[in-house]
Amino acid sequence: FKTICMDYVTLRYTYRYAGKIRKKDDSLDSNVDFVVGISENGVGRTIIAKCKLDGEPISLEDFKRSRESGNRTQGINRMYMMFSGCGFTDELVEEAKIDPNIKLVTLEDIFGAW
Repeated sequence: FKTICMDYVTLRYTYRYAGKIRKKDDSLDSNVDFVVGISENGVGRTIIAKCKLDGEPISLEDFKRSRESGNRTQGINRMYMMFSGCGFTDELVEEAKIDPNIKLVTLEDIFGAW
């Protein structure tokens, strides 16, 4: 599912790099699945992405953990893309309505793009 989510991003945006966040001990950060540097309307942005196919819906707390990890990366104009096959909590949906830097992406969004 993570590969599909990364394809969704790299097919929609002109990108400069794509990768993962590593901690100081060189282990992967489980709060972020990948990071992509993009150009959107000529402006550089950094996408911080979290992908979850099944289980509980992605919550506001899940987003906050991803944001905290993402804030430790180098990058500008961060956009947080939360990909979910199991939905989003009402709290996160409300937060995304007021924060234009949070993008909630459903399976319908992903597969409708192809």
